Amino acid sequence: MVNAMLAFAQDDTNRKDAKSLQVYISCGSSGYLDCQTTYLKTKITWAYFVQDQFVADVNVRINALNTGSGGQQYQMIFEGLKSLEGLRDTVEFEVIFNSTENEIREEIRHHVELGLIRYALYLDKHAVLNVHSSDSTDHTEMGEGTNPEEDPFHAWVYNLSAQSYSNGQEVSQFLHWGTRASASQVTEKQKFLVSVNYNKSVNHYKYQGVESTYKLGSVDCYALATFSINNHWSWGTYHNYVHSDFDNYKSAFSSNIALEYNIFPYKNSQTKQLTFSAYAGGDYNIYKQKTIYLKNEEFRPVGQIRCQGYFNQSWGSVSFGFRNLALLNELKKNNTSVNTNIDARIYKGFSISLYASASLIRNQINLPLNGATMDEVLLQQQVLATNYSYYSSLSLNYRFGSIYNNVVNTRFQNEF
Repeated sequence: MVNAMLAFAQDDTNRKDAKSLQVYISCGSSGYLDCQTTYLKTKITWAYFVQDQFVADVNVRINALNTGSGGQQYQMIFEGLKSLEGLRDTVEFEVIFNSTENEIREEIRHHVELGLIRYALYLDKHAVLNVHSSDSTDHTEMGEGTNPEEDPFHAWVYNLSAQSYSNGQEVSQFLHWGTRASASQVTEKQKFLVSVNYNKSVNHYKYQGVESTYKLGSVDCYALATFSINNHWSWGTYHNYVHSDFDNYKSAFSSNIALEYNIFPYKNSQTKQLTFSAYAGGDYNIYKQKTIYLKNEEFRPVGQIRCQGYFNQSWGSVSFGFRNLALLNELKKNNTSVNTNIDARIYKGFSISLYASASLIRNQINLPLNGATMDEVLLQQQVLATNYSYYSSLSLNYRFGSIYNNVVNTRFQNEF
């Protein structure tokens, strides 16, 4: 496989001219994606990485999506600004699931550097750049696409994990442990996922001679299969089994079939998505305790509609969702939820981050008849009756000062 690398040499006499290419990096889905901006500043010293989009010559948006093998597919969108307006390029590459942080950041640096070359050429600021190649002599064909024929696992990926944690003090101790097993296969036309999760927690209290122990356990198994119809339509099935002490489920079985439509082609999912989906199926529940509706077990037909949107642009990103789940034989028993997340630059160094979600809850058919004790309420040991729930967070940030400082100094980093 060809492995090409671009290396850059600098002439100190032309350093000022070379640095007149000013670059602004925006990191999509910044809650989990590390765009390695510090590393880029350290390694790509022939360009300025500025803090203000409005003075940049090039805006580079870095997005990433998880791949079926557990790695990530990166997408970099280069947009020319000011005199470079109208120039636009998209670069994509993948990193495998077991790539180290250093390997990932080197891939990001390599592709950012390659992508900036055209913009340096148009600004006539490329005199200090030299191209070198490290072409391999091994050109063995390894197959095409993300799951070549040579793959002995046929694109299936398996995960096994176990975890445990504890904390405590003189009067209280807490212990949690769990295990998880999953298998998945992701191809361009279909996706399969099977997962089994087990969790157990124990709270022990000893205060003024009185000892109390509270235990909660859960098992969650689900299977998902989705199939592509075309660039906008897909369909799938979802099946689930739950045992939950907290939610009063001795055994709960759920099975659904679903249809989804994406206004934008699925290939544009890195930057924009707007999907509408509908689910239909049924739930069969066996309860640990008799419910407020005097049921020990029951079957309920269920339906669900969803709308999900995501847009990642040069000014920031916004996502939103709407879901309504209802019992089809008693539509007044339903659950409606909405959520939104906004990360945006308002003007220069002023930015805002907002997350909000809310639910109207009318379908708690699993509530125990006898209710919960005060201890169970305070220690959150049992599901409680409620008509709504909500969560919100807001962050405002204003940054000003030097926008040209590319110096990286890690001395006493934990204290600064």
